[in-house]
Amino acid sequence: MLGVKRTDGNLMFLYAVYLAALSVANVLDNSYVFIFGHTLPASVLTYPITLLVANVIRELWEEKYASRVVLLGLSVKFVGIVLLGLSQLLTVVPDYGMRWELWRILGTSFWEVSEQWVLGRDFRFWTVSILTFPIAQFANVWVFDALLTRHIRRTGGPWGGRWVRYLTAAMAGEATEVILFLILAFAPNWENIWRFAQQQMLVRTVFTFGTLPVFYILTWRRRRPNVRPLR
Repeated sequence: MLGVKRTDGNLMFLYAVYLAALSVANVLDNSYVFIFGHTLPASVLTYPITLLVANVIRELWEEKYASRVVLLGLSVKFVGIVLLGLSQLLTVVPDYGMRWELWRILGTSFWEVSEQWVLGRDFRFWTVSILTFPIAQFANVWVFDALLTRHIRRTGGPWGGRWVRYLTAAMAGEATEVILFLILAFAPNWENIWRFAQQQMLVRTVFTFGTLPVFYILTWRRRRPNVRPLR
């Protein structure tokens, strides 16, 4: 039977898929792929999965569960970056004669020896990523929740209109993430920012539309008869 049943086990599985997709997206940010004539971070292939899972959770459960998975993802992202930074510092300290002054370890030595790079990425990119991730993900969840709530009030149930709320919410999340990240990560050099944004949004839009059938399959449920709209 199509559709995900509302069980604790399925909810935990969706949480696991979300975190796995997020972790893979973080790793793939260091790699690039050639799509539709554009060279883009490989994370564009997996990031839409996080929005898909968050929207599936909101469609079948309450908004608080979708928000919770975003907070969990942010925690995992933050802890991961801290651990990566600490591992980088452990390779920096010996090159400075084991000088353990706090300001030296966290300041000059890190920026000079590592050349501002942590696991292949500019440290500023990691910081911006932490800031933009929750904003974009919550934008997706809140838009989806608002459209779903409105639809239920008008029709009395969640049936119908799934493609509207899914595509609107997912694209809101994608656009927020792309625009905020590019503006903050590349400030003040914004000469090519809109060209990069257009390239990313083109690919992300295609992949978002590609995940729509998956969303329909996962959220399929039998319509209940004799349901009246809420007033």
